[in-house]
Order: sequence, then C-alpha cells, then structure tokens
Amino acid sequence: MSKTYAWVLCATLPILLIISATMIKSGRTPTPSSLVESKAVESSIHEFMEGVNKPAYQRLVACLSQNILDENAWKAVLADSLLLAESGNLLLMRPVQDPQAWSVNATNIRESGTVLYESAKLKEITPVRLKFDVMLNDCDACHQQFGTGMSALPRVILTK
Repeated sequence: MSKTYAWVLCATLPILLIISATMIKSGRTPTPSSLVESKAVESSIHEFMEGVNKPAYQRLVACLSQNILDENAWKAVLADSLLLAESGNLLLMRPVQDPQAWSVNATNIRESGTVLYESAKLKEITPVRLKFDVMLNDCDACHQQFGTGMSALPRVILTK
C-alpha cells in the first residue's frame, strides 16, 4: 500500500465513521425515498391508464382467453400481472381530490394484482382467471368513484 493511499484512508475513515454514527444516533438513515422525490412522468391519469394499464389488460385477456398456455404465454401473464400490481404503487403517488379514498383503491388494486401475480407463478389457468376477475372488480370500484362511472375494463368470458 502506498503512503498516499494509507494517509487518505487514515484521514477519511474517522470522518466516515463519525458521519455514520451521527446518522444512526439521530435515527436518520438515508433511504431511497428520502434521497429522491417520486414524480409522475405523465400527469394525466387517463393517459397513464391508456398507456400502461390498458395494454397490459388487453394482453392478459388475449393470453387468458386461451385454454392452454405455452411457456412464453405464461411469461407474458407474469409480466403483465406484475405490471398491473406495481401500477397500484404508481397510482399512490398521484395527487387527487380525495387522497384517502384514492389510497384505498390504489392499495386494493396493488394487493389484488399481487395475488394475481403470485397465482400466475403456479401456471394454473382457472385460478389465474378468477384472480384476474377479482382485480378487475377493484379497477371497476376505482373507476366508479373517480372515473366516468363506466366499467373500467370490459369483461370477457374467462372461464372456458
């Protein structure tokens, strides 16, 4: 080890330890959310739904309308169910008139989407179709409260 490297290490190590000890003592440990503010890329909820959720829904309907899914179809079901579950988190960061009701709806969508995603991992079509319908009910509840009042997503017969 060179003398310069050793000197730099000896000089900076105590400073880093003091900073770390101070942060731990004060209870202020940096977290990703405290370092970077969440910000929606698209401010329009309608555009967000059209650009993110609707295509995922349409791909899920196409896959789940089949009686037998191959490995690629199951990968698509997993990806889109994960996307819809995570969209619940993205919805939570959007400002609305009634934040309490919005949070309940977005959390319900996230939770039912998570159940759909976990079910898809088992690769059994009927339970996945049923979980998809539960998630759509949560989407509909949000659209009834915050949208046009129409069904969020048209229903299809998923119980072949």
